Amino acid sequence: MNKDNEMDIKISCIIPYYNGEKEFLQQCVESILQQDFEDYEILIVDDGSDEIHAAGLEEIRNLDSRIKIISQPNRGVSAARNRAMLDAQGEYVAFVDADDFVVPYFFSEAYRVASKNDAKYVVGGNLVTHSRAQRPSRNASPDIVECDAKEFRIDCLVVTEKMQENGCFGRGPVSRLIKREIAAQTPFPENVKVGEDSLWNMDVLAKCDKIYKVYQIWYIYWQHPDSACHRYNEDMIEMIEEHLNELAPKIDFSREDESEAYFLRMYEFLRQQVFRSYLGRKECPLPLRKRAQMFRSLLRREPWNLYEGHVDPKKCDRRTRGKLRLVHSGLLFWFWYFRSFVRGNKEG
Repeated sequence: MNKDNEMDIKISCIIPYYNGEKEFLQQCVESILQQDFEDYEILIVDDGSDEIHAAGLEEIRNLDSRIKIISQPNRGVSAARNRAMLDAQGEYVAFVDADDFVVPYFFSEAYRVASKNDAKYVVGGNLVTHSRAQRPSRNASPDIVECDAKEFRIDCLVVTEKMQENGCFGRGPVSRLIKREIAAQTPFPENVKVGEDSLWNMDVLAKCDKIYKVYQIWYIYWQHPDSACHRYNEDMIEMIEEHLNELAPKIDFSREDESEAYFLRMYEFLRQQVFRSYLGRKECPLPLRKRAQMFRSLLRREPWNLYEGHVDPKKCDRRTRGKLRLVHSGLLFWFWYFRSFVRGNKEG
């Protein structure tokens, strides 16, 4: 097979890279090169890495003729993905992050479903792990479900389904095959620093009538202990508000399920980013009472409170009702703060 023949390229695999460990990127690329499927290209976008980190890319390029390195000034992960789309030649595109890896049957299973159904969007499972050695077992005949793209919007806001070995359908662009023409018409938002991938998913799904869910783990997401979402960041509130302001116009607040999903997404941002990365951290210079006041003020204003009037607690499950009660009580900050204190971890 002539790997330089564009007609042979079924999948363009896009990897954004910025100052990452060469060892992790190489493991990522090697997991792709181990696919039991041949007709793909790998586009690695060096998003302005410094000289030391960029130096190792040439060695990775030499691993296989299907690997292409694209360089640009540092503009962020969304801009890196958008840049790769300009060169992508595949019938479908797949996105992989530089410190994650995929199972050897990802492309073959995904393309089999996509080509059989002429699908615009095929999604498989993610496995979140703290171990780089963990690999899921392959289920030979996974369940495949066709569903309305509008219904899958909820899954791009909150994780609603689990599968084997604690896998799930994630909210980002990974573990998916997307028709290239659809992806090319749907750039990642470059002005949003947090949650840009779920915004992109909402826009892609608006261009699809149906999608195919495959109940099989294709992607191993390594949860790095030093990732940006675990670090102190005074700009976190502003960053989350940028995301929510972009997300709100995409939500149909006349539908209670979407309004509830918006609330759960907002709640998760409060816990994972606003509290754990800023107001709940010991590095935060604000007095504790001032932090609590700032936290309460968020919950009273847009875009944080846009679900209000659209979510009926009586129709929610027990856990969501509990979260609604905590938010409405005004005690959510103190609840999280004292819980982290009891656990011996004031950083959340």
